[in-house]
Amino acid sequence: MKKIFAVLLSQVLITTAFSQQVNQELKSLIEKTFNYFPRLQEAGQSVIISEERVDLAKTGYVPTMNASFTYNYINPVGEATFPTGLI
Repeated sequence: MKKIFAVLLSQVLITTAFSQQVNQELKSLIEKTFNYFPRLQEAGQSVIISEERVDLAKTGYVPTMNASFTYNYINPVGEATFPTGLI
């Protein structure tokens, strides 16, 4: 019974270890395919555009805040008298 359990456990561990490896050549070919074909680029652009449309639709639900700020300095008022020679 222990041998069967050990064999099954080792089989499961081996299959999960090998299933985690990624073929780098296949991965690079897939990336080149996405970069080369214009239809795939159009699909990527349409995904980006639809995400932007969703973001724009969400901004309609957000409240808008407007503010204005003014400042008047009143005191002291600058005064100067200049002699003009007239009485």
